[in-house]
Order: sequence, then structure tokens, then C-alpha cells
Amino acid sequence: MGYFEFRAIDHHIKACIEWTNAVARLTYLADQGQDFTAEEISRAAVAQYVCGWWQSVMDQINTGGATPAYAITRSRVRAERQLIGQEPACHGELFLQAMAQARRQAAQRFLAVTQTLADAFPAPERSR
Repeated sequence: MGYFEFRAIDHHIKACIEWTNAVARLTYLADQGQDFTAEEISRAAVAQYVCGWWQSVMDQINTGGATPAYAITRSRVRAERQLIGQEPACHGELFLQAMAQARRQAAQRFLAVTQTLADAFPAPERSR
């Protein structure tokens, strides 16, 4: 196992643990009959989407045959495109707007975490 694969696995595990902890907190509060805040729900949603970004990397490595560097770079390109090309959620229900914001925050976090990894290898060739 190379450096990039080790780092991808490590980040994937940490993201999944963060998501599990956030959901466990919501579950605990619900079981206790307590209210939870929008911040706690947001934390769980963002953690879920961050975990999804890392799951995408792992899927590309494990089932798609991609190298870890390529999988990370490819996912970074998708995250960048999502941030740049996504329509702002200005209309609709508040829940839809909040989930769109959670997706943006998750993409930003994924890009921030993977920046040092991305600096270590070249970007993939893009099809024309």
C-alpha cells in the first residue's frame, strides 16, 4: 500500500467516524426526548457528504482500478465543478437550501483536506 492509498484510507475512516459520531449525538438526544439544534443537524449532514466524497475515492480505487492519486484528483475535479457549477439555492424549502449548503461545505472541506495531497501529483488529463 502506497502513501496516497494510506492517506485516502485514513481520511475515509476519519470522515466516517465523524459522521457516525454526529448521527449518534442526534440519536442520543432523540432517545432522551431532548431537542437538537440546527447546528447539530448540519454537522451530521456535512459529515455525511464528506464521508461520501471519501467513499467515492475508495470506490474508484477498490472497484474502478484507479490509482489513489488519480482517484483523489478526479474527485477533487468533481468537487470543484460542484462548487462552481451548482446553482445557488435561493428558492424552495429551507431544508433544501440547508442540504445544498451542507453539500457545498462538504465539497469545500474535501478540497481543503486533499490540497496537500493534490500538490504532490499532477492533475489528470482532461478529455476535450
